[in-house]
Amino acid sequence: MDDRTDKRERRAVPSRTGAGFNVFVSSLALLAIIVMVNYLAMRHPWSFPLSKDRHDPLAPVTLQILKTITNEVSVVIYYDPEAPLFTHVETLLKQYHDANRRIQIETVDYLRRPGRAEEIRTRYRLDPGLQEAVVFANGEQVKVVRKNDLADYNVDDVVAGKTKTVRRKNFKGEAVFTSALLSVILNERPMVAFLTGYGDEHSPTNINTAFGYGRFSELLRDQNASIGALNLAGTEEIPASVKLVIVAGVEHEIPPTHQAKLNRYLESGGCLLATFRYARQCGLERLLYRWGVEVQDRQVIDRSQSDKPNLVVITGENYGDHEIVRPLSRANSPLGFAAPRPVRSIIGQAAADAPQVTILAATSAQGVAVADYRRGLRYNPQTDKTGVVPLAVAIEKGGIAGVSGGTRIVVVGDSHCFDNEMLSTYANNDFAWNTVSWLLDRTLLVGITPKRVNEFQISLTDRNFNRLQWVFLAGIPGGILLLGWIVWLRRQI
Repeated sequence: MDDRTDKRERRAVPSRTGAGFNVFVSSLALLAIIVMVNYLAMRHPWSFPLSKDRHDPLAPVTLQILKTITNEVSVVIYYDPEAPLFTHVETLLKQYHDANRRIQIETVDYLRRPGRAEEIRTRYRLDPGLQEAVVFANGEQVKVVRKNDLADYNVDDVVAGKTKTVRRKNFKGEAVFTSALLSVILNERPMVAFLTGYGDEHSPTNINTAFGYGRFSELLRDQNASIGALNLAGTEEIPASVKLVIVAGVEHEIPPTHQAKLNRYLESGGCLLATFRYARQCGLERLLYRWGVEVQDRQVIDRSQSDKPNLVVITGENYGDHEIVRPLSRANSPLGFAAPRPVRSIIGQAAADAPQVTILAATSAQGVAVADYRRGLRYNPQTDKTGVVPLAVAIEKGGIAGVSGGTRIVVVGDSHCFDNEMLSTYANNDFAWNTVSWLLDRTLLVGITPKRVNEFQISLTDRNFNRLQWVFLAGIPGGILLLGWIVWLRRQI
């Protein structure tokens, strides 16, 4: 019995040959799995950010633009690899390449490859002294992005004498690169004209004050638009080359003859963006009444969304069903209005050829349109309207609604929502971008725009740096060795 048991045990022990064969097969299978995973990764790349403060995924607008590119676009990173922004630039542009392989990227170190650098300067007609730039080229269309365009810098401390070093506040690479990409793939450059002569609190050239429209003008240039001024004085009509007229919260009365010119421009298929100021009647209200919209002389409040009396915040559930605001609604992005006026549709069961009015944004059911507001928001339940109050609408007439062609108008009951201060808060920049995209019939660009990435810099003295160096070189390894020695010592007891 014992002999038979011993023989069975000896037969159960695998031979060296069998064990080696098993190891060989297992290694071969592991190698095959690695090859297949790498093949799938090469054909279907996928990445995700480990640090959201440094490398966010590309914005939906950027991805939509990249999907439309069918020809090769050359991007040259003309940089010294030791430059502070080089890693940011290279990493971001690799994301563009991963999203569309037709974005061809070349890195040229102008210090170590002077021959190639000279070829790039000659081909794209770059300045001889140019340093640190990114060149986008699509055939004859070329756009050069310089390093100063890629970041905002804090010069306040330098002006105040607190420091001699200009520090970088944020990196705005995606917004700038997407704009550059648009400029080389779009053949048209639409003319956008700001109406002038009736007060210029929202001047399109003013970028230094809170109420200026300088940042809004930058947004227009990002869409490759040409910006001009429109004066309705005289006998000339609005030129047909003007694709969009912007009336930005004018302060003074627009004469009836000038309004007639605007109306003829709209009847011929023009586009208009009209924003209204608090406590100002400019006469444009009468023109828009013909187009099915009433801009009322009231102030809207909604305490359920904001505790500030003059601020109304729109959330996802208060957006209308229109392509301008659908991305904001899906992302539940809040939109801010400062002392807005009601903008109501007066079109009921109208004929098929009447203007189609769609609400873009409205208050919650707790909204109130106060009539006696000039002396401090005196609510009167007998005269003031309570409930959902529309604050912005889109008007479309002629052509196919929601597709293209015909007259397009966007009316916003608050002119401050597009000023320099408000564009940097809430989702106002996205709302402005989508509004302009729709009015210029560029629905492909409607979406959530790229955001600027905040950066933080740590300043260390030489003494602090030496201490930190010893912590990493001696402190951490020493601590690990000490912990290992304690564990070994306990095992000896």
